[in-house]
Order: sequence, then structure tokens, then C-alpha cells
Amino acid sequence: MQNDNRRFGAEKNDIVLDTDTYNEMDDQFAVLWALLSPERLNVRALTAAPFLNEQSASPADGMEKSFLELERIVELSGRPSQGLVWRGSAAYLPDRRTPVLSPAAFRIAELAREARRNGTRLKILAIAALTNVASALLLAPDIAESVDVVWLGGQPYDWETQDEFNFRQDVAAVRVVFESGALFAHIPCVHGAETLITTLPELEERCFPHGRFGAYLRELAGRFMRRESSRIIWDISTVAFFCVPEAFLQQEVELPRLLDNGSWSRSESSGRGALLVRHIERDPVFNRFFEALEKSNL
Repeated sequence: MQNDNRRFGAEKNDIVLDTDTYNEMDDQFAVLWALLSPERLNVRALTAAPFLNEQSASPADGMEKSFLELERIVELSGRPSQGLVWRGSAAYLPDRRTPVLSPAAFRIAELAREARRNGTRLKILAIAALTNVASALLLAPDIAESVDVVWLGGQPYDWETQDEFNFRQDVAAVRVVFESGALFAHIPCVHGAETLITTLPELEERCFPHGRFGAYLRELAGRFMRRESSRIIWDISTVAFFCVPEAFLQQEVELPRLLDNGSWSRSESSGRGALLVRHIERDPVFNRFFEALEKSNL
């Protein structure tokens, strides 16, 4: 077992954050933290992923709402959104050989090739269905040599079912990314990001008082936490992976083969290795997030 991510992290990392931002309130925490961490993360692109739930009428509608939400967040930060925020796929992959063309997929491929020319690696922080990431890998298979994918989604491999939102929306995309050859770190929900829970009293004390970002998160909490006093902020796990690596317990594993029906093969290996996050220490993660928010003066 190992408890750091030096295989993935550098002092400063060029990243793409791929997010279904309008789906929930946790994506916004992740986007804000990434923008507030220039010492560790150089945000090259924010890409809007498709999603379908009660917040959207279709995957395309979810993607468009996420795109507009990303523009709002970037506007709050004082940065221009042009060239930073990109529309993604309007539909899920039809199969694991056919990409869905989008500005986001082309931008991911472009940045990955730029990284290769510069002798660096592009980090893709994926907190949604993997449609945009898989489409980029299908469009430009060569970029697998220069991208590292950190994905929040699915469950541990010994679970019977992978009935989890990011996973089940686009199983074909999960297969593409798992089989692509890209360096891969997997943060499952159970035994992974589920520890990242916060409460309204904590947010009221350490988050909401801090400027435009705090007020924005207060508004989100008013929408999504009306009937509850605590909530798991799943999506900050990928940002924390780089900003608070000491909070992660992880293990090098051999990925099982993922079947078309969305289950893991009990007898077949994919032949690929990955880092599997086994546990995340909650307090260091939230302390670092709140410190970044307080220092922002925005």
C-alpha cells in the first residue's frame, strides 16, 4: 500500500476539469477550489459533461446548463471564460468505438498533444460521466501516452453492481478510458469519496462568510440542502488528490475487465494497472479547501 500520489502529481499540474456542474452542488466546490489553487493546479480547460436527472431534460440540456454554470463560476473568479470553458458532448457514446464530437473533446486532445510536445503530462480531473474524456481518446488515441485521468465514479471492484450515477450514464465511455492505456487513478464513491461530508453549521462558519464565492455557495446550499443538515461533497476528491495528497490511502491494482453490461468480470483481467483510492481523510481536505477560500479575498 502507498499513501501518496507522486506517480501523478507534480509541483504544478496542467489540468482539465470535466464536470456536470449543474447536476448537484458538489461540482461547484471542486471548480472553485481548482481555480483557487494556482500553486498546484493550472486550469487549462473546464469542460461541460452531459447528464440526465431531475435537473435536466436530456443529456444535451444537462451539458448546456453545466456550460452556463461554469461560465458563472469563472465570472465570479474574475477570469475570462472564453478559451477556458468548453461545451461537451450532447449525448452519451453510442458504443465504445464511436466518439461524440464536441469542442470539449477536441480541446482535451489539443491540450494533451501540447503537453507531449512540452515534455509534460495533462491531468484530466473527471467528476462526471466519462463521455468527453472517452471521445477525446477515441478521436486521438495517441494522447493516451500523455494524459493522466483521475476519475470519481463507480464503486470498488468487488461490488456486485456499479449502479452509480457517473458510471451508469455511459458505461461504454468507462470501458474506453479503462482500456485506453492512459495512466489512471480511480476514486470510487464507497470507501473513497464518501468520507467527504460537511454540515450546514460548518459551512456557515467556514465557507459562507467569504466574499462572492462564499455567497455563491450559500445560495447553492439553500437550493440543495433545504431538508438536510449534512451532505457529501463528492467531487472535491479529485482536486484534493493533487492539493492534499497526504489525505489519500491508495493501492496499485490490476483492473478487472469491464463487461458491456456494466459489471466486472470475476475471472478476466484487463491487463492494465491503476491506482485505486481506498480511503480519504476528511479533515485535511476540508481544512485546505476552507483555507483557500478564506485567502481568496473574492
